[in-house]
Amino acid sequence: MFLSPWRLFAKRTMPTSRQIRRRFRSKPLHCEELEPRCQPTAFIFSTGTPDGRVATIGEPPNTRNSHVEFESADDFALTTETVITHASFTGLLTGGATPKDVSNVVITIYRVFPNDSDVSRTSGPPTFSTPNVPTRVNSPGDNEIENRDSAAKELNFNAHILSASFTAQNSVSDANTIRVKSGGNGPATGEEVEFDVVFRNHPLDLPAGHYFFVPKVGLTDEAPAGADFLWLSAPRPIVPPGIAFPAGITDLQSWMRDDPGLAPDWLRIGTDIIDGNPASTFNASFALSGHTGKPLADDLDPDSALGQLRYQYGFHFVGSYFQSYHNLNAKWFQDRNTTWYALFPDGGLKSWKQVNGQDKFTDVGLLDPSVYANPQLLFQATETLPAAALAQIAQVQQTDGFHYAGSYWQNYLGLNEKWLKDKTGAWFVLTTDGQLRRWLGGAKLDAALAVVDPAVWDQPDLLFGV
Repeated sequence: MFLSPWRLFAKRTMPTSRQIRRRFRSKPLHCEELEPRCQPTAFIFSTGTPDGRVATIGEPPNTRNSHVEFESADDFALTTETVITHASFTGLLTGGATPKDVSNVVITIYRVFPNDSDVSRTSGPPTFSTPNVPTRVNSPGDNEIENRDSAAKELNFNAHILSASFTAQNSVSDANTIRVKSGGNGPATGEEVEFDVVFRNHPLDLPAGHYFFVPKVGLTDEAPAGADFLWLSAPRPIVPPGIAFPAGITDLQSWMRDDPGLAPDWLRIGTDIIDGNPASTFNASFALSGHTGKPLADDLDPDSALGQLRYQYGFHFVGSYFQSYHNLNAKWFQDRNTTWYALFPDGGLKSWKQVNGQDKFTDVGLLDPSVYANPQLLFQATETLPAAALAQIAQVQQTDGFHYAGSYWQNYLGLNEKWLKDKTGAWFVLTTDGQLRRWLGGAKLDAALAVVDPAVWDQPDLLFGV
């Protein structure tokens, strides 16, 4: 990584026929007193789901890897100034490593060569080769323009295991194979893990341009020997649920390097390293989301805790706080799975269940006492959905055309489900685990058409589009 000078109570069942009034999300983004063309709009980009063709190492320098930095890069394009607030990427934790072995996540952004690069090192046009690489055309630049590290509290991340075992057909996982025509290290198997990243208080504010996204996952000293993070490839060209590049901009293939070692140069993973006849080319599996325009106040707001709790649990008001229950003076509400929770005057939040007729409480967290005074601060907190989830929602919006039908008819089938219609007028239910299932009459439901993020149950209008 090189720095560029270019820069940052008693459990009870609620009435099954209770109708729920439509609740809209937090107020839409807006530019006051600006023309419509200046209004910020949502930005979503995704290369799609992993295709299992190759997995390449991406790790920051640390004591485990002898302070060698490994970078794998794939590109994205912006047609106007854009603030990126969320990202996700999917890869393998190999050698017996699990998400508990992750120490930090680093996200680095490069522009396309020759930006931020010493062109005098190369042969010049047309190939811009060096003694180490056959070309630098369409590679990342020598030097980064942005860097965010969870260890510096510049981003938050969550790691979700998608599969206990996933095998990539080939891999590039050490310095010895980051060279021309090495062929790679062969198949690699590990836990398939999706990392969801929030650039909390440090969004990426980028002008229109062509960029490379570089995720790196650090592992602790206690991680199993030989364990690595390998970023998984995605289809090239991009296919649904991926989102195609803007018209007129070419989707470039993935590159990688080690530092010290190959840096400041880069090699194409498919054309240069894996080689073959014909040579393969790869994308990498990642997604980005945010909005166009300048940063907004919400982008810099540190109130992430309540939003994260709402995203994880889907807390909601059930018509009464039942404060008199057992004289505890707690305020009671449910999560999206109908588990009961009690919020106490000191801000203590506890889950509740009855065991052998006795109340059993489990600590969830300690909130500011102001949330007890006004639990709506929790119920209406801004939920942060992963970029990959937003990309999937965009795909469902486009293909199925779901819309509000006057009521959500919540719990009509006793599943705590919410009801909506697709563009053909067919009824679908949205379950608390994110399944969208067509109603076949009576109590019969078809197999899941799609499975969206469970947080969509909290805000079904996310599916309705603009």
